[in-house]
Amino acid sequence: MSVEFSLQEEPRSEAFDVPIQQGTVLILENIYYDFDAFSIQEGAAKELDELATVMQQYASMQIELIAHTDSRGTTIYNLELSQKRAQSAKQYLIEKGISHDRIQTFGFGESKIRNHCSEGINCAEEEHAFNRRTEVRITKIDAP
Repeated sequence: MSVEFSLQEEPRSEAFDVPIQQGTVLILENIYYDFDAFSIQEGAAKELDELATVMQQYASMQIELIAHTDSRGTTIYNLELSQKRAQSAKQYLIEKGISHDRIQTFGFGESKIRNHCSEGINCAEEEHAFNRRTEVRITKIDAP
């Protein structure tokens, strides 16, 4: 996620080509979690680092972190795992200096699979990995 700002236009995320404004949803696909784990892999949180930078520039910015899993495992287990992953991303941002009250977390488990790899479908690891993601929804933002 690379963010560019211009005086003539609303701030935009170049990587996602969306405005940085209330209601915008950014998909952070490069936060890597190991299969069946919720800790963020070391060195695999560049997009969270960039999000922290934007949140530091926009002191009023509030977000929701929404984590998803692949379809392997039980529905309840995946729901709990996604909640832990969202909390892990929140903790990462807190450690970067972002106040906890600016971040809400949600886990959707395997309920919003983005490809054909639903439960019982045989898929390659890369296809399953596509479903393991964290989305960021901007819920409040004012000018910097």
